[in-house]
Amino acid sequence: HALASEWTKIRSVRSTIWTLGVMVLLIVGIGLLTATAMSGHAISPKTAFGYFSVMLGTLCIIPLGVLVISSEYGTGMIRTTMTACPSRARVLGAKVVVFFALAFVVLTLGLRLWLLRASALRVLEIKDAMPPGKSWRDWADQAFAAAAEGHYREAVHAAYWAGIYRLEELGVWQLDRSRTPREYLGLVARPATASSSVVPSSTWGTGPTHAVGDAREPVGPSERAAALAKLTRSLETTWYGYQPASAGDFREAVSQLEALGCRFPSNLQNASS
Repeated sequence: HALASEWTKIRSVRSTIWTLGVMVLLIVGIGLLTATAMSGHAISPKTAFGYFSVMLGTLCIIPLGVLVISSEYGTGMIRTTMTACPSRARVLGAKVVVFFALAFVVLTLGLRLWLLRASALRVLEIKDAMPPGKSWRDWADQAFAAAAEGHYREAVHAAYWAGIYRLEELGVWQLDRSRTPREYLGLVARPATASSSVVPSSTWGTGPTHAVGDAREPVGPSERAAALAKLTRSLETTWYGYQPASAGDFREAVSQLEALGCRFPSNLQNASS
């Protein structure tokens, strides 16, 4: 009967409801905020960042564990408990089992609720994160299509990745979905250790047809760093910072792509104006 007694006591105390309620609120609320903040990053799994809220949730578990033991001493109920069950080890064991089971169940439900809510809001998805077989021309096509519809924030985002894929084509780096934009920016100033993988100009256009045209000869390290720095700042402001983007922002992104050696027909540039 020790387990039933401890269960009755822990669920009849108001502090239990408050601490567990705040814990669930922290897990779901902070988890959603963290996952939403990382929604624009090509980083997986985003659940790892959402579990940061569990650390805050444990701050509620700690005082609850203290209250499970100390509340009886504060009210004098410990005398009744020891009278009904003289074995201190049995009482302590019952308290530990009940507390652990309750905390585990509520924590699991809180995490499950967060995952369901995050999935419904689609903040755990990695959108357009290094899809296989995609080239800078595909990203540029996507950017101009978004700009034509007036979705300049998405256009700037796609233009940034066109730049990343263009530099990969130049042999500056190997694409890595775990890298952040700032990490790419830090790498672009370093001399490439591998030989350039630029396709000879005679082979341009032999693959699938794209609306964005060809590419010029490789650009130097300083031009790459300057162009990518401007693309990164634009991405951080509009995509991560959720600031509205304009046609001018997209035109600036296109000019940086041209600085990286990308060529675009004049009709496309006029359409983006």
